[in-house]
Amino acid sequence: MSDKSEPWFSLRNVRYSRKGEHAIDNVHLLFPMMSGEFEYALPSDCSDQVMRLVHFLFSSINEDDEFDNENFQKLLGQLTDPEGLTMKSLIKDEFLAVDFMVYSAFKAHKAIDESLGKLPPVNLGLRTSLLILQRVLGSFQSVAILIKNSMYFDVNCLLRSIMEQIGHAHQIREAKNLEEIKSFKSTGSITPLKEVIPEAGRLYGVLSDYIHNNNIIWGVYIEGEEVPDGDGHRTYVVTRSGKRTKDCIVTFSYIIHAYLAVLSKIYSEHCAGIESSFVQVVSDCCDHIRKMKKDMADKYYREAEPAS
Repeated sequence: MSDKSEPWFSLRNVRYSRKGEHAIDNVHLLFPMMSGEFEYALPSDCSDQVMRLVHFLFSSINEDDEFDNENFQKLLGQLTDPEGLTMKSLIKDEFLAVDFMVYSAFKAHKAIDESLGKLPPVNLGLRTSLLILQRVLGSFQSVAILIKNSMYFDVNCLLRSIMEQIGHAHQIREAKNLEEIKSFKSTGSITPLKEVIPEAGRLYGVLSDYIHNNNIIWGVYIEGEEVPDGDGHRTYVVTRSGKRTKDCIVTFSYIIHAYLAVLSKIYSEHCAGIESSFVQVVSDCCDHIRKMKKDMADKYYREAEPAS
C-alpha cells in the first residue's frame, strides 16, 4: 500500500479471537465503562448489542444488589433502537488503533518465532533478543490499559522503560555467547536504536523527564487555582487527563514502530526466504498507524501545525 492509500479494512470491524490455540491474551482490549453505581469493563471490539445488554443489566440493579426484572424487561425493548447507545459513541478510533497496534506486535513476534523455528540453531544473542521482545508484549498491554484510563504520567514512565528494552534487544541480536551479551548495557541502547527510528533520542529524552520527575514537567501534572474570595492559592496534582493522554498515544505509535522495525531487521536478516504472515501483519499495522496520526492531527493538533 502507498502512504496515500487508506487501510483496506476498518478497525471497527475487527473481532479478536478469544479461543483456540491461536488466541492471544486480550486483556488490553478491555475498556472501562459505567452504569449507574457500577463500574465494569468490556472488550472494545464487542458489539452494540452486547454492550447494551450489559448496560441494561447493571442499570437494573440497585445499591442493595436487588435486581429489578421489570425494569430490565422494559429496557430490552430498546435493544435494537437505532438511536440507542453505541460502541462508536463511547470508544474513540485512536483507542481501537492502540488495541490493534498491541495485537499486531503479538502477531509479528509470533510470525518471527515460527519462522526461526524452521531454521538451523541460531545464535544465543538472537534468541535472547526475541525473549526480551516477547516480554515487552506484556508491557504493551499495560500501556493500552493505562491509556484507556487516562493515566498519562504512568504511560510515559512505562514507555521509557520499554524503549530501553527494545534498544537492548536490538543491540544484542548478533551476540554469539553470554559474555558478549553481558558486555552490552541496556542504558546505552538508545543510540543504536536510532538506526531503526531516528526519533529515538528525542523521545527518550522527553520520556526520561517523567522517570526522573524533572522540574520541566512539573507543570504537566501540577495545576493551581485561586481560592474563592481571593483567600490564597491552591495547588493540586492532576493524576489523570484524557487530553494529555492523546500525546501518549502518538508516542506509543513511535514505540510500536521501533518494535516492528527491530523485528523487521531480524526478519530480513534471517527469515526473508521463509513463507510467513509477518510482512502483511507489519504492513497493516503501519497503515493504521499512519491513518491514526493523520486523523488525530486533523482532530486534535491542527492549531499546532505551522502556517503555510
